[in-house]
Amino acid sequence: MTTMVMEQIQSAVVVAVLTAAAAAAPTTTFLSVARDMVPPASATSNNTVSASSISECGQLCFAATTEYCLAFVWRPGVSPQALVTPSNKSSNLRRSVSSEGRCELLACLPHPASLLPLPGGHLFVVKTGDSTVPPPTFTPTLVPSSYSMACTFAYRVFAAPQLGYWQANRKCSQDGARLIVFKSPEEEEIVSEAVNPTEPYWIGLTDRQTEGVWRWADRSKLTYSNWDSGQPNNYMRGNKDQDCVMLFNGHWNDHQCQDALRFICQVPLLYR
Repeated sequence: MTTMVMEQIQSAVVVAVLTAAAAAAPTTTFLSVARDMVPPASATSNNTVSASSISECGQLCFAATTEYCLAFVWRPGVSPQALVTPSNKSSNLRRSVSSEGRCELLACLPHPASLLPLPGGHLFVVKTGDSTVPPPTFTPTLVPSSYSMACTFAYRVFAAPQLGYWQANRKCSQDGARLIVFKSPEEEEIVSEAVNPTEPYWIGLTDRQTEGVWRWADRSKLTYSNWDSGQPNNYMRGNKDQDCVMLFNGHWNDHQCQDALRFICQVPLLYR
């Protein structure tokens, strides 16, 4: 993830491996924003525990599991006396303080464009997945400020230009994105609130490589689906079958890939 801050500050992302808590076994992998960054000061917290270092902060995040901590922020040299006890218990942010600094556990990721510079501050993003070893490489991507945040990914709905499936996917790639991948109904519900339900939108699902075997734009298998009644039906039109998928009226339909439609782009922040 390459972060983009207000006034066009860009931050490279590097892979950092932190040792997990002893009870949790080997290691877990975090992505660290290289430039000193923190979420905006308007964020609030909902609990306070002790943490003495960045490493311990990472252990707290790992022990909390991804349901409660997808990322954490370390702000050094913050006095506990300078903090005000928050009252918003439904917040995305949790804090822990010590004489060395403050550890904040985030249940969702802040939009990269919202990050603010703070000397000595670091934002770490936990890499999800079952693997206990770091990935061999991580390719940074650009997250434009025009994209909206949805906890683990950023997205943008394009009403124009209307393009064929493959042209739409190339348009997404110009933003370091891809046609959207839905891993759960919750992810689809968030994005569905931003589309016109009476208009069709390309999503990143196709069986072009093997008929009937649907693959997402990230090459993953189809596990969650939301097909409309009778779909997919591979309806033939002008010797063209239906290898690409559109979101229409709250459900999915297979469709001819060459037709020009609206589309939805996604920058995955926690998926490779």
